[in-house]
Amino acid sequence: MFEKVLFHMIYELTRQGVAIPYDDIANRLDPGSSGNALIQALNKQRDQLLAEGHLIPPTAQRDDPLAGIIRGYVRDFNQKCPFVSRVVYWVERMPNNPW
Repeated sequence: MFEKVLFHMIYELTRQGVAIPYDDIANRLDPGSSGNALIQALNKQRDQLLAEGHLIPPTAQRDDPLAGIIRGYVRDFNQKCPFVSRVVYWVERMPNNPW
């Protein structure tokens, strides 16, 4: 599922300080669209992936101090709400090959 690849790319690019031109990307996709609209749509997709039980990366932030500790988040199936997540650490075995 290439949506997961996209979220991991966004996370790594942001963490490493690479500016992502969201406004330019949104305008190319749909002329007149804003980067904020694109980010909002991405966040909805991120929530959907989590609800489906997919591993998602942490929220992107530059110089993330937990990058070497936390691999991402996955739905906590012990909870009723489909948007409740639990941390996945690097030491936890969780295959996530999207191809």
